[in-house]
Amino acid sequence: MIQLIKTILVTIVVSSFIPFPLSHLSFAEEKPSARFFCGQSRIGEVEQNTPTTFARTKRGNVPVIRWKSTYFENSNDYSPMRRCEEVSLRFQEYYSDGTLDYLTSGQMNSQNVICVADEYGGSCQRLLFTLEPKDNPQDVLRDLLSTRDRSSGPLTRGAGALYVDMANFLETAPVEENLSP
Repeated sequence: MIQLIKTILVTIVVSSFIPFPLSHLSFAEEKPSARFFCGQSRIGEVEQNTPTTFARTKRGNVPVIRWKSTYFENSNDYSPMRRCEEVSLRFQEYYSDGTLDYLTSGQMNSQNVICVADEYGGSCQRLLFTLEPKDNPQDVLRDLLSTRDRSSGPLTRGAGALYVDMANFLETAPVEENLSP
């Protein structure tokens, strides 16, 4: 019995000197990292600069929203560039605090909006941006994320609404190299 206790003590003492990397203790899947920012895309034949919300990922810069509408420019002084900057900050805030799980459409303050849902099939939790009165929210969601022509991807339908799985979107959406500072 004493020999067994000695063996256990020696094993404990020796093993305490063996370096063990702490990174191996976590078995959770690592969330892809992204940094949202407002930049400018050069799109079209004339290479017009368009304010664009991007997500910088390991794969490159993923365009999320191209800001072309000038509807809010006159009434609220929200130029496409200003909307890009403000909404890009919201994307980053929600991503950083872990609430950017799904994008969907809904209503807030009696206006159609694109918003964040915390679960598939969930309701709007946090505002991303307000839509023009003439806009169909689900069509806007498809168009903004360029998912209309994709046979598979992050766009899914649940509870009568469209949902975009942002983790899937950031991992699979095409990257864009043609940026303007």
